Amino acid sequence: MSDNKGRIIFLEHYLLDHADENDPVTTEKLITVLTDHGYSVNRNTVRSDLAALQAAGIGIASVRVANAKGYYVKNRPFSLSELKALIDAVSSSQFIPERNSNAMIRRLAQMAPEMHRKDLTATAFCADRIKTDSPVAFTALDAVNKAVRKYRKLSFQYVDYLPTKEEVLRHNKKKYVVSPYTLIWNDGRYYLTAHLSAG
Repeated sequence: MSDNKGRIIFLEHYLLDHADENDPVTTEKLITVLTDHGYSVNRNTVRSDLAALQAAGIGIASVRVANAKGYYVKNRPFSLSELKALIDAVSSSQFIPERNSNAMIRRLAQMAPEMHRKDLTATAFCADRIKTDSPVAFTALDAVNKAVRKYRKLSFQYVDYLPTKEEVLRHNKKKYVVSPYTLIWNDGRYYLTAHLSAG
């Protein structure tokens, strides 16, 4: 039974990584791949495993490939065009530091079949876009989101960064206390709408 579960999981991952509507994988190919990875299978085994994936809610589509049947996963979370749009948005965002941006782009590309990943990332750049170098960008975003959800006040100071990356506090180091309403995303940056507390 454990071998069956491992085989079915492997089959799902293989279809996600190596097949789509334009490049379905035939039964014979699946038998070869599964056998090469140590699984003892035949046509009935593959048919049964595909049925198990469908029963589990994985949308397996079948199409004719010459004189054979080919298979692919049809209900992916994102289409290739949607992934491309998300990758371009991450790449062009000023808010997301470059190292985080690159890691996110790689993870987004992993959601596409392997044969399309290089195409998705090859043009993932945005000239003339200066990205933040702040290591705390996501930490700050989490803190703001938490404050909005839990109706809590936020305290912060405005900071400038010198070319040496040294922090310099603005406005005579004044601390601001606000009641946050929501975050607005505009032109690659987040803006906080909030009520400024007196004092």
